[in-house]
Amino acid sequence: MGWGVDSNVREAIDVERLSGGFLRLLVDASSGPIRKGNYAGAGGLRALADRYSRYGTESRDQIEGSLDLQRRVARLGAIWGNARMEFRSYPDSTRRNYSRSAIGFGIRAPFRGGILTLGGTGRGTDFRNTARFDRRGRAFSIGYRRPFSRRLELTGGLEFESIRWGRVAYDTIGPKGIDQRDQSRDASIGARYLRGCLFEGTVGWKSVRSNSLGYSLGRKSAEVGVSGWLPGAVLVQVRGRVESVSYRDRNLGRIFFVPRNENIDASEDNNTVMVRIRRRLMREIAIDGRASWFRNESPFVGVYYRKAVASLGLAWTPIGASEF
Repeated sequence: MGWGVDSNVREAIDVERLSGGFLRLLVDASSGPIRKGNYAGAGGLRALADRYSRYGTESRDQIEGSLDLQRRVARLGAIWGNARMEFRSYPDSTRRNYSRSAIGFGIRAPFRGGILTLGGTGRGTDFRNTARFDRRGRAFSIGYRRPFSRRLELTGGLEFESIRWGRVAYDTIGPKGIDQRDQSRDASIGARYLRGCLFEGTVGWKSVRSNSLGYSLGRKSAEVGVSGWLPGAVLVQVRGRVESVSYRDRNLGRIFFVPRNENIDASEDNNTVMVRIRRRLMREIAIDGRASWFRNESPFVGVYYRKAVASLGLAWTPIGASEF
C-alpha cells in the first residue's frame, strides 16, 4: 500500500493540466522458477487498485496473470510455452476498459555457443466497448542469446506479426468497408553487463505497414537500465527510454487524425525516466519509492503530453519479490 502524486492526472496536452494524489494497493504473488525433473515453470498474479482523491473517474483496477512452462528434451534443448492476461477497469464507463491476452509456444536449442529460440505467439485485445473483437495478432519470433564472458551477455531478436483489427480501415480513396490489416516487423539488439551493478541496454527498430491511414510508421527506440545495491541493503534501479516515431502518411496533423478504439493507457513508456528505491524491512514486506517522468504520445498523432508520478509505500510480496 502506498500514496503518490500525479502531475497530469488526465494527461492533458498543454492546458488544463491537473495534479492530484492517489492511494495504491498492490498485491503481487509471483513464484520463482520451479524445477522437477525435465520440467520447469514459473507463474504470477498481480492485482492493483488506484484511487484518486479528487478525480474519481481516473481511479482504476488492474489484474495481471502469467504462466511459463518448459520441458527439456534430452540434450537438444527444450520446448516452452507461456500465457499472459491483463484486465483494466475504470469506474466511469466501459469506454476505457480493456483486456489483453497472449499465448505462445516454441523451442530453445543450443547454437554456436548460445541459445537459439524460435516461437509463435497469438495476441488478442478487446477494448470492451464493441461487439466485435478489436485486435488479433499472430507473430513469429527468432531470438538469440549468447554469453561472451561471466559478466557480459548479448541478445538479439526479430519478430514478424500479422495484425487484424475489428474495424473498417481509414481510407480516402479505393474500396470502402475493408477491415484494417497491419504488418509489423520488430528487431532488437541488447546487452547485459554485471560488475558491481547490473547494466542493461536495448536498441530497437519497428516498422508497420497498414492499409489504414495513420498507422504506417517507423519507430526507433533505446532503453538503458542500471540496478545495484547501496549500503544498508537498499536496492536502487534507474531506467530510461527514448523513442522516435515517423509516420509515412503525410499531413496527418492537418486532418486532425485521432485513432479509434486505442488503448491510450497501454503506452506509458514512449519517453520515460524512472528511479526506484526499495529496502526490505521484513521477509515479505519492503518499503518502495518511485519517481517517473513521462513524455508520451497523445491520441492526436504527433502530439505529446508530459507528466510526472511519484509514490512511496509498503510492498507485500507473499511468495516472491516484485519487480514492478
